[in-house]
Amino acid sequence: MLVGPFSITSNRSAVFQATVPVRSISYTFIYRNPSLSWRNQIFQFLVTFDATTWALIFVSAAIVGASLAVLHRIKPGSTSYTLRLSLLFAFGYLFQGVRTRPPTYASSQILIIVWWLFCLILVIAFCANYAAFRSFNALENLPNSPITLLHQKYFKYAYIKESNMGYLMGKSLDSAIYSLYQMINTKFKYMIPNSRDEGINEVIKGKFALLDESPFSEYYARKYCLKSSPSLWFGTYVFFMPKKLSYGAIISEEIKKMRSDGTLEKIYKSEENKMMSTLPTYCGAMLEDQALGAMLNPLIDWSDYSVELATAVGIFIASLIGLLIVLITLLVEYLLGIYKEAMIDKDCHPVIL
Repeated sequence: MLVGPFSITSNRSAVFQATVPVRSISYTFIYRNPSLSWRNQIFQFLVTFDATTWALIFVSAAIVGASLAVLHRIKPGSTSYTLRLSLLFAFGYLFQGVRTRPPTYASSQILIIVWWLFCLILVIAFCANYAAFRSFNALENLPNSPITLLHQKYFKYAYIKESNMGYLMGKSLDSAIYSLYQMINTKFKYMIPNSRDEGINEVIKGKFALLDESPFSEYYARKYCLKSSPSLWFGTYVFFMPKKLSYGAIISEEIKKMRSDGTLEKIYKSEENKMMSTLPTYCGAMLEDQALGAMLNPLIDWSDYSVELATAVGIFIASLIGLLIVLITLLVEYLLGIYKEAMIDKDCHPVIL
């Protein structure tokens, strides 16, 4: 009697006689492709600095503007630097916009030179950080071996509880695979799913990778619009039979013939095609997924690091926010009467409209 196909293990080989390999299998992991949220995609030009750095930049601009106004008040020069104009100068130069005549005295001039140098270094740092961010997100940084999976920090990972894969990892002589097994049973022990469906649900939530064997990993990756990693390591399927079976050699020889003439491959392909034909042919059919996908289209496809539509949308939104601030300021000034025209009545008295 034959039993199988099963992956070959030392314990099974000790009790039963194995045939020649029937089929090669690969061990991979299923994951959800990491991506930025829509907020980070649109406003990704802001991630060059963290929130604290941005706050310190604006505080520095305010301090420079106030200092310039104080220096002008202590010793006024030919150019007027009131607090409002000083702040306008500091923030204007920060964004490479406003230019004005330099102050008269050396103390104020030195302050402006220091601020110019600060802005120059800031622009260089911004460009360097943004280029690094773009290149980092364009590169393929997914783990593709047991060692890289072991040392990455994005994914938590586990195999299915009491699965054959877990058993093989625990008995593996490969140090990297065995280290993965130890990591799962120590750091990620609470993440080990009781079933494949439970593991897939964790993968769908994100930041979790389910270690599984082919063809299950490919099938469920297609079924739930997930990703399947490159093969981490390989194994084989065999049939098991009682030891010292008289016709064991004949069975192995027939399996060799079926493998060489493609019969086994046709059988497996036929079953795989039946399963795959029931799976969705398109992923990301939801409107939100389509919108996020469209945001990743480059404006000009020069390279993998080209600026995407999301960045342009973010800059456009930032510009709209700026225009809204201008409109609010204009309305406040109007209500305060700043734009009221002075007119003269028939008695030559000024009339405020």
